[in-house]
Amino acid sequence: MVGLVIGSILIVWVLSLLLWASHGARADEEDWALCHTPRYEAFEAAGPVPEHPPIKVDADLGQFSDTTGEGLFTGNVNLVYGEQRLKAERLQYFEVKNRIRATGKVEYSADGLTIESAQAELDTATRRGSFSGARYRYGPRHARGQASRIERESPDLYKLYDASYTTCSPGDDAWLLSSKKVTLDRKEGVGNARHAVLRVKDVPVLYSPWLQFPIDNRRKSGFLAPKFGVTDNSGTELIVPYYFNLAPNYDAEIAPRYLSQRGVQWRGNIRYLFPPDRGTLDLEYLKDKDNHQNRYLVKFRDDTTLTPHWRSSIRYDDVSDSEYLEDLGASLDETSLSHLQQRVDFNYTSGFWGLLSRVQHFKTIDPTIAPQNRPYKRLPQFLANAGLANRRFGLGYSFRGEWVHFTRSDSTTGNRLDTLFGVDWPFVRSWMFAIPSAKLRVTNYDLKDTEAGFKPNPTRTLPIVSFDSGLVFERELGEGRTTQTLEPRLYYLYVPFDNQENISVFDTVLSEFTFSQLFRDNRFVGADRIGDANQLTTALTSRWIENRTGEERLTTSIGQTLYFRDRKVTLPGEAIATSNSSPVVGELSMALKSGWDARATTSWDVHAGRHERSSLRTRYNPQVNRVFNLGYSYQKGELEQTDVSFAWPLSPQWLAVGRWNYDIRNSRNTNITAGIEYDTCCWKARLLARRFISNVEAEFNKTIEFQVVFKGLTKVGPSIGKTLEQNILGYED
Repeated sequence: MVGLVIGSILIVWVLSLLLWASHGARADEEDWALCHTPRYEAFEAAGPVPEHPPIKVDADLGQFSDTTGEGLFTGNVNLVYGEQRLKAERLQYFEVKNRIRATGKVEYSADGLTIESAQAELDTATRRGSFSGARYRYGPRHARGQASRIERESPDLYKLYDASYTTCSPGDDAWLLSSKKVTLDRKEGVGNARHAVLRVKDVPVLYSPWLQFPIDNRRKSGFLAPKFGVTDNSGTELIVPYYFNLAPNYDAEIAPRYLSQRGVQWRGNIRYLFPPDRGTLDLEYLKDKDNHQNRYLVKFRDDTTLTPHWRSSIRYDDVSDSEYLEDLGASLDETSLSHLQQRVDFNYTSGFWGLLSRVQHFKTIDPTIAPQNRPYKRLPQFLANAGLANRRFGLGYSFRGEWVHFTRSDSTTGNRLDTLFGVDWPFVRSWMFAIPSAKLRVTNYDLKDTEAGFKPNPTRTLPIVSFDSGLVFERELGEGRTTQTLEPRLYYLYVPFDNQENISVFDTVLSEFTFSQLFRDNRFVGADRIGDANQLTTALTSRWIENRTGEERLTTSIGQTLYFRDRKVTLPGEAIATSNSSPVVGELSMALKSGWDARATTSWDVHAGRHERSSLRTRYNPQVNRVFNLGYSYQKGELEQTDVSFAWPLSPQWLAVGRWNYDIRNSRNTNITAGIEYDTCCWKARLLARRFISNVEAEFNKTIEFQVVFKGLTKVGPSIGKTLEQNILGYED
């Protein structure tokens, strides 16, 4: 039974790609780069084919009798009839019977297919045809095969007897699919096959007595390719998906997943598109024999355009227990999640203003996070934004308003109303800009269960004044091929001090100090704190721009903020900042024609003489799947790690892939991925091993995955190509 199911899966895919359907998808040229035989393009009609096209015949010698209506043509016969072309050494034409008989090196082309046979017969009235002892080719898929007989009953219906199919080059039947009888109906987009067998190196490995399959891009219900692998957490796994083509605008998939250590996990997916609504629903359920729990996952996504101005969005994720993703997740991104989001948004946009209404809840799945450190729920949140530029006298106006109700168990709860009114007066030229700006921010709270010393109804009103300015100098380099710029910039910010220690903190954190942060008017993210400021930022940027394309080949920036007073506004537990200058922040980005690109950032504390944070990412990617990545990240007291990944050909057939993440601070590997890929003209094999941290206790999960790709047929095994795309920047499946 298992062999029957797996055989059906593979053969469904191959026969769906048999490509007698002329409107099927064309394969990428790269698929056949290792083939040693030349590409072949079959005959195609020069234009639209009329209902009764003329018959055109060329030959070395020909004769036709008006009396009997019969003709005989010999020597290099070439016949064109609409979308059909026939070549032969000898051709007989029977006008009364509408019959054509060809013998001797017959070559027939139609519908994107080329057939070579010992004998062929065509009916010019019905446009039917029959070919004996036939070999066929389909160039776009590098496909070939043979059949004892091929019958073309109409332009939309073919029948093949004792047929075979492969994408391997002639003389190399690394894999071959054969069937007693195949029927292909292009009008309905379906086919049927009887007694199909897949052979690998002449060894039969799979069999199916009967199946129905799609032969074009129209979807068809049926089994998809199985996936299998081995993991530390769940043991050996096998996934056999079944696809349901329910309607043109919605479908479903069910994919039982057998886990040797846990049992059978039932997984399902539903996709729908009801314009202007679209979404997906993923469900998983497992009666886990390892820990005797009923475990589940729910993931729902929905995006709807309600009117030209209103849109809605739903994001809902839920799991049965805190260890679900750790035990059953497939990637480091999944197993490292601390919170799952459950959110409903309604957005309104119209010209110069927009409105967001939101209900948001976070489910914490990391049990090590204390209740008082978990995110607040927003039940609900309303946010409005408006902006008017270039009004009278060149003035611009802006508004931002937010009202939100925060709630969390055993914590301060309540409402926050935050409004921001702004006006600016930009003066911009090609060589300079100057933008004075003034804002007024008013925040009101209505709180319950406040801590001792905190007011239940605090109010804060603060002005924010800034002046941003810069110059642009240019010069030509390399005989006018490149332009170098020098762009000095000054940014002054003033915000008076207001004691905010008695204001509760719901969603506010200190912003990461980067180059862009030098020009923001609040060092905090969130409305619970507005940083006091009397400071001046100086910065310098230089760009190397290729004049022909406008691409920036190199960009460097450096900047620092000078403080004219202490920063007294802090988050609870933090000390007042007393330094008279910020760290020096620098950025560099590079993109060279040779395939090198790089990006680096650094933050240097001039007072302590040390780095606060640094990052480096460089990539060499001269060709597809010839890529090397190197990364480094450092943040004082929190992390220091390296990231190396690559995909590099060892020969035209062999490709090595890998990734190595190393935590320098804790002296441990966090993610090791290593694999090898062997590629040939018509098949490919991949082997991938991974070892990565799967939880906060730094426990590891190990997996081994194997995949075989029969080109023009199917992929058997897990989606290793997708895994590599997620792990190796620049890799393409």
